[in-house]
Amino acid sequence: MLATLMALSFVPNAPAPTPTGAIIATAGQTVKFDAAQTSVATVAGLPLGSPLTAQPLDPADLNPRAFDFSALIGDAKIAQIVRITMSAAAATVGVEVWQDSPRVPIIDAATSQIVQIWFAVDPAFQSDPGFSGAGLQVGVSILIQTDAAVYQTYERTGILTVRNL
Repeated sequence: MLATLMALSFVPNAPAPTPTGAIIATAGQTVKFDAAQTSVATVAGLPLGSPLTAQPLDPADLNPRAFDFSALIGDAKIAQIVRITMSAAAATVGVEVWQDSPRVPIIDAATSQIVQIWFAVDPAFQSDPGFSGAGLQVGVSILIQTDAAVYQTYERTGILTVRNL
């Protein structure tokens, strides 16, 4: 059980700062967090109002998704990604956050308000029947810390659909 729980949470190596870089995820690969999330359920078992990425991830793809905190944090900047956690459904079918260079989670160098994460599906699971049809919707929770002297933290959940395309 402990190994399963550890597999679900990814923490950038502390105390090193979260790397920055250029966001290459497209608009369809970007989740935008509103200042006030709706109370509409999008996926059972995930926080109400969690937004979905428009473009699904094929299990064989290796490409990034971006999570835009700009409407939520206003003029503040993201100082670091504190934690990335995925729903248990992700671990059962091998959906992972890529942690190796050059695909580490980053903060947008231009705005410091967007986080980019690379996702991959373990090759042993890529033909899992759960990815057929509508696929699997995976919750991705990101806890960020702002750069203010009296910093603030925000944790929001976006939904990534993984299905055969």
